[in-house]
Amino acid sequence: MKKIQKLIHDLRIHQSQEEIASKVNASQSLISRWESGGVPSAAEIALNLVKLHRQTASKRKEAA
Repeated sequence: MKKIQKLIHDLRIHQSQEEIASKVNASQSLISRWESGGVPSAAEIALNLVKLHRQTASKRKEAA
């Protein structure tokens, strides 16, 4: 289970997807997709972009 899924799962013990969505300024359907693992979170995408940037920068240094 991904971290975002676990966080939502833990929150869902006391709150609905709709309540969580309103508190984090997201739609209920997005919370549902995050909870089911159907779509990566913005944080996961940003982290992957950072990793890709580091790999690219490292390869450029090696080529120079």
